[in-house]
Amino acid sequence: MNRAAFREFVTSYYFDNSAFWDSISWDDSPIYTFCGDIQNNVFLISDNMRRDFGFESSIVFDWFREWGKRICERDRSHYFHSVDEMIALKRGEYNFRCKAIDASGRSVWLHYRGIMRWDEERKKPLFFSGSASNLESESEVDPISGVLRYSVALRDLNCLLNEKKATLMVGIGLNYYSFVNVSNGRFIADRMLRDIFRQLTERFGRNFIFYRIDGLRFIALCSEDMIAEIDMDRLTNEIRSIVKSVYQSRNIWLDYPCSIGYIKCPEDGNSAFELIEEMVGTINEAKLFPELDYMLFSRDVLRKRQKEAEMLLKLNECVDRNFCDFHIVIQPIVDAQSGAISKGEALLRWVYKGRTAAPDEFIPLLEKSRLIIPTGKWIFEQAVKACKVIVNYIPDFKLSFNVSYLQVTDESLFPFMRETLEKYGVSGKNMIIELTETHFDSMPEVMLRWLENCKSLGMEFALDDFGNGYSSLNFLFQYPTDIIKIDRGLVREIQKSEKNLQFLKAIVCACHHAGKSVCIEGVETEQELAVVRDTQCDYIQGYYFYSPEELDDLYDLLAHTDTANRLETSGV
Repeated sequence: MNRAAFREFVTSYYFDNSAFWDSISWDDSPIYTFCGDIQNNVFLISDNMRRDFGFESSIVFDWFREWGKRICERDRSHYFHSVDEMIALKRGEYNFRCKAIDASGRSVWLHYRGIMRWDEERKKPLFFSGSASNLESESEVDPISGVLRYSVALRDLNCLLNEKKATLMVGIGLNYYSFVNVSNGRFIADRMLRDIFRQLTERFGRNFIFYRIDGLRFIALCSEDMIAEIDMDRLTNEIRSIVKSVYQSRNIWLDYPCSIGYIKCPEDGNSAFELIEEMVGTINEAKLFPELDYMLFSRDVLRKRQKEAEMLLKLNECVDRNFCDFHIVIQPIVDAQSGAISKGEALLRWVYKGRTAAPDEFIPLLEKSRLIIPTGKWIFEQAVKACKVIVNYIPDFKLSFNVSYLQVTDESLFPFMRETLEKYGVSGKNMIIELTETHFDSMPEVMLRWLENCKSLGMEFALDDFGNGYSSLNFLFQYPTDIIKIDRGLVREIQKSEKNLQFLKAIVCACHHAGKSVCIEGVETEQELAVVRDTQCDYIQGYYFYSPEELDDLYDLLAHTDTANRLETSGV
């Protein structure tokens, strides 16, 4: 409050001192007020403080000793030390948290704030005025976890920012809590949540205040004078140990029971709302990397996640509007010896903000959101329609399409594919399914049953990206593959040494002996082409021959260009 305005009001207008004090000390108020003469150690306390903590009078002599009696024993020495430190360092402000025992013998958490006035030479402390907030006020405390609510976090954080005080914000996200609800029931889950934060508060309550932000995300704010002493590795381990012990008390054993993030205030944000939103993002990011002890806030990472969220909204809109911004392109695949187009791969393209987005930007989002399930059906129908046109130019043409393992979980996918082929009069023999080895690691039995159904329609199965990751020759014989597509990474490797070339030749030979065709991807130069042809592979896909073509351009190419002898016309 503006002191000049207060003085003017008190001296110029009617002011009832008793009513003023009564107004800030209602019964059951979560705020206690007090002020005192430091030199005489005599304090005036609000009526609610007198009643709640069993003082005989609102005027308390020998205040520091009398109030110290009401501080919990484990916090008492810390309280007296904080008072001595305030005087020794000649501070003008006081900020302290501890547990006190009320008149009924119940312990309550209190947060003290106050102002100290000194003499002109700043040698003598003269007057202290402050308040203590009961951190367990029903209006401010989350009834389940027992910690403060989001609205209180906003208020307290804004106060720190306005006073230009530094703080460390710790974010805690509880992992797999749905398992707790399912296995133990909501009542036990709620008790566990309260146990977790009761123990965290008992362990760290002197230096941190805990708040529930939403759902299973929480934050803690550190007192300014403790920031320099915080060891984030040690703090993280202690928090995780407490959470894990509560989980284990209910026979729930998890390696990563919680995700933890850190933000420094005010360096990382200008407002309480912004900082809390940044912490929510940091906790979410930490959950993506559970093996990390904790996640430090990064504005670059936040921007990346915000971009992904924006893209995901647009992808949802695109799907809802009948896939309006999607289209497919086709990259021709040629016969390795003649260069004639014999196959092609259908690829999804998305126009986002006036540009064609890179597939590795949006395909993972389609899978993460399960939008890949309806999108995959749409891609298949577009591929069938395109194939119907292309077989007019190349009757034995085969068009491949990529399938996500999530699509296979959709029981309606195979009936849809069968009906779509019948609808457009295209044979399954003109279609090739492209999968990666990881699909089989995820769900081998389901995938195999689905493939058997597709093969009954005459479709072939191509294993994509062989050589990228953990591919093994054993896989070639374990699953019903028809075509093996060698990843571009191996193409680069075979140019480095004769040994690598011989290795790739051995893979091609093994595939041929197993009755499988081989397509090598990513051929872009004449030098690569010469080496690749020496492997005796069957097909080649790459920019040396064709880039992914828009459908109209591909149809025009097939109608007006002799594509039957590409290698001879290129001079190779």
